[in-house]
Amino acid sequence: MKRLVRVCGAMLSIAASLWLTACSSGEDGAQAFGTLEWDRYELVATAAEPIVEILATEGQRVVAGDIILRQDGAPQLARLRMLQAQRDQQQASLDELLRGPREEDIARIRAELAGAQGNLNNAAAQLKRVADMRQRKLAPAADLDRAQADYDQSLANRDAANKRLEEALNGATVEQLDQLRAALAAAEAAIDEHQIHIQRLTVRSPVDGLLEALPFETGEQPDSRATVAIVLGGSRPWARIYVPAPKRGKLSLETVLTVHVGGQSYSGRVRRISLDPVFTPYFALSEHDRDRLAYLVEVELEQALDRSLAGFPVQVDLNGSDSDA
Repeated sequence: MKRLVRVCGAMLSIAASLWLTACSSGEDGAQAFGTLEWDRYELVATAAEPIVEILATEGQRVVAGDIILRQDGAPQLARLRMLQAQRDQQQASLDELLRGPREEDIARIRAELAGAQGNLNNAAAQLKRVADMRQRKLAPAADLDRAQADYDQSLANRDAANKRLEEALNGATVEQLDQLRAALAAAEAAIDEHQIHIQRLTVRSPVDGLLEALPFETGEQPDSRATVAIVLGGSRPWARIYVPAPKRGKLSLETVLTVHVGGQSYSGRVRRISLDPVFTPYFALSEHDRDRLAYLVEVELEQALDRSLAGFPVQVDLNGSDSDA
């Protein structure tokens, strides 16, 4: 409801400014009306997490780095612990390869190789006996095939055990070490990225300024990328005015205008001129009606004012201004 009221108020403000411009400009369009503004910094939520604490109030002056609100970080901390465990696992694997196998592991592999060699010797002897018996036609062909298969299997087991012993004695290859180092670096980068994400759950003011709006309250859960705070910053304000079409063509960037705020007059320079009208497409209007179009113009004041004047109505003289561009 609070956000709806602000939106409706902003729409009414624009409509009133356009009406006042049309009523007061007359034939010469001597003045344009609008509001005093500061640069707006919209701070967004980086995650769809509930707001657990709000440490500032609307209208409060803030400095860069001040904490405005905090979102719930418990789920993100759990995710961080998981990433740290994965990092530790990669580190342990790398340490194991760098250290190499233990003496106990080498002794076990040697024993496996000795056992495989013994089985191979038995299989070779059995194959020779069966082959001799087959030659004398005392054994069927199936016995010879079975003895040959046992020999081949024993030979493969011996070769595999010998390969494992060679790997244990020579250590890890350069490629294996590089792969584990790359995996460890990726795990470290994931942790760093997530820590930044957790830090952003604490919303801080990016500049010195005035906290204009807090669209959400404690306990509410904004969507990711939703605006959770608006800060007015910048050293100097600027006037947002709506200029009729005949006067728009006479303005240019850096044109100097006089801005009236609360009975005081200030000098300002045009910093932006909209290329499109703020209402009604031009092709839907007759040649006479095109003069009724209004264009958004921003005029930056050359003096610093109190930010509490944000939204204050202003009048800008459009006649008799000079360009210093």
